[in-house]
This record gives sequence, C-alpha cells and structure tokens, in this order.
Amino acid sequence: MSKTILWIDVETTGLNPILHEIIEIAILPERGGELLEPFVAQVRPERVKQINPSALEVNGFTQEEIMGFPSRNNAYSRMIPYLREVERHPIDMVLAGHNLAFDVAFLQRFYWDCALDHFSLATARRWDTYSVASALQLAGLPMPDRLSLGALAEHFGVKQERAHRALDDAKTARAVWWAMIDQIREPFKTGGVYRP
Repeated sequence: MSKTILWIDVETTGLNPILHEIIEIAILPERGGELLEPFVAQVRPERVKQINPSALEVNGFTQEEIMGFPSRNNAYSRMIPYLREVERHPIDMVLAGHNLAFDVAFLQRFYWDCALDHFSLATARRWDTYSVASALQLAGLPMPDRLSLGALAEHFGVKQERAHRALDDAKTARAVWWAMIDQIREPFKTGGVYRP
C-alpha cells in the first residue's frame, strides 16, 4: 500500500501558538506520487487583540479581510471529516512541510481550541524540508545560506506561486522536497558516493 503524504501549511496571526491563531490551513494529500483533492480553509481569529500586524504583512491579509473569514468551528466541521477520510491508514501516514514543528504546534492548538482531546496526526512520521536542507547544508552539499522556503525554491528552480499562502506553500514544500531527494540520489545513479 502506498503511504499517504499530507503536505501541510498554516498561515497565522503571529509566531506563538499559545497567543496567536491559524487564519489559513492547507492540506495537500499525495498518494503514490499522485496529488489528491486538497483541503483549504480560512479561519476568523478569535483573539483579535493578539494579532501581530507584521504577521499580516507577511501573509498579505488585512485585519478587515480576516475578520470576514468563516469561524473556527466552520473550518473544524469541514476539516475533521476530510482528515478522517485521509487518515484511514494512519500507519502509512506522513506529515510533510517546511519547518513542520511550527505548523504542527498551531494545528495542535487549533484542535485544542475546537475541544478535541488530541491532534491525531501528531504521532505521524514527519518529513521536514527545513530539517533535510539543514542536514544537506551541514554535509557540504550546495545549499543557499538561508533555508527559508522561498530561498530553497529559488535554489532548486521551483516556481513559487504566492509565498505565504497556505496551499501554495504546501505545493512549494512538496516540490522542494522531491528536488532535495533527487539531489541526494544523484551520486548513487552512477554508483558513486558523495564526498564534500
């Protein structure tokens, strides 16, 4: 059975999952190399006084815009049936993305705010483009100095549609991941071993 990879990304009102909230969620499933129907939801924040204006500058939303988004419960009621469908085989599930710990922390808080007792995907295996890029950089492989998703996309020639929009970032992380895997595999195609 092919593993299901869930490429995830969230956009938030700041960097702290205790104070700040998700305003956009994207889940892009991949099974057997094929992309399945994505889940995307925008979420109206409830802790309005905690909104960090610089976070909105990064993701390009205005406060007026996000206050018109659907409620957290609306996103939750759509997301849970979607995740139950893709979680049918959790042993074969992989969470993937860029700087994944950030996204998972916010998703865990989102679940908690929605009165769920746990984030069921928290125990899934993880593929993190940032962690792999850091390891490749330490190993001496050619990598950009900064390991942001945008810098990695540029380095690997991946077209980034709209930076800091959840679905586009999930797609970019996926493309960067497979480009890094190709870089790792390259020396082995000719029977060689990479030596920095």
